[in-house]
Amino acid sequence: MTFLFGASKRFSLPTMKIKSLLAFLALLVITNLLTACGGNAYAATSWPGLTVSNDVAYLAYNQQVYAVDLTNGSELGRYPQKADRNKTFYAAPALTPTGDLIVAGYDKVLYSLDPATMTEKFTFAQAHNRYIASPLVTAEGIFAPNADGSLYALDFELKPLWSQPFQVPTRQALWATPVTQPGCHCLYLPAMDKFLYVLDIQTGEERGKVALGAASVGTPAIADGILYLGTFNREMLAIDLTTRQIIHRYPTDGMVWGGAALADGRLYFGDIEGAFYILETPTLTEVKKTATDGAIVAPPLVTANAVYVTTESGSLYTFDLNGVERRPPQKFGSKETTKLYAPPILYGDFILLTPMDTDELLYAVGADGNQLWPPFIPEQ
Repeated sequence: MTFLFGASKRFSLPTMKIKSLLAFLALLVITNLLTACGGNAYAATSWPGLTVSNDVAYLAYNQQVYAVDLTNGSELGRYPQKADRNKTFYAAPALTPTGDLIVAGYDKVLYSLDPATMTEKFTFAQAHNRYIASPLVTAEGIFAPNADGSLYALDFELKPLWSQPFQVPTRQALWATPVTQPGCHCLYLPAMDKFLYVLDIQTGEERGKVALGAASVGTPAIADGILYLGTFNREMLAIDLTTRQIIHRYPTDGMVWGGAALADGRLYFGDIEGAFYILETPTLTEVKKTATDGAIVAPPLVTANAVYVTTESGSLYTFDLNGVERRPPQKFGSKETTKLYAPPILYGDFILLTPMDTDELLYAVGADGNQLWPPFIPEQ
């Protein structure tokens, strides 16, 4: 099985659940706009970002980035050592081929850390707004989308690779991590201005663009020359990368916020109405649609025999590859307000979960629902 990580009835979630998520997203948008205008009316807020390498998890949340030993759930280090009210982190960190940890900040700064010591090595501070999305790291360099409407291309010492960053003509925010395709030497970048941009990875020059009809903030998925991308227009799109034309559309119940997972010719994703979808590719023919208990804003995790989906209500759903529930949804966090917005991450035979609105920041859960170790709670 190859993994690229990355007939039903109508249904609707209670209105309050949708309003809750939309209010949260609206706050994020307003914060972004006010910051761009020089205001500071709202504190930064988002869900945690997680990256795993070997037996270590790097967790970005609030004012610090944590290194957690995944064999026992203990803390190995953090950055900064003492919380700084001027720094906040949410986007998932990324590791470079040189072994450095790249962390995007809400303070408009991109950081390169030594993951062994969690100390600062390099910084890039030329962006004009905060980083919402995780940077893409390839052998060619680091490609960091920013809410100022620019994509910054940097080497592994955070020095610019392009003569100037690519900037969306309307300067609308970039909230999605771009993707690349083997053999193309190009980047595919979704933007809030309703276009998908195709860029030359070596120069940053625009090679073309595709009109999406709505904003998109999810990371695209690519297989066999077809790009799959959900939009705020309540649909999933299949785009032929040779012709750069939309060849198939699938209507969804709600806006598609997160990206999708591809596995063995099927596309797995959710929407903010709480619907979970399985579609055949490339035609986007529906295999299964299932209601969950809350908005889905992260891509699912697909393993050899299961699909894991997180919801706004703090639940982890476990389906088989045909969308049949394997067990009742499992709740996480010690508070009723606990949410699971971040995607589940695979670690060996365990699933890593990063809830928000709770003291517990990291869980490791087995296929049977049991935990590998007590949830990680940072020491104050």
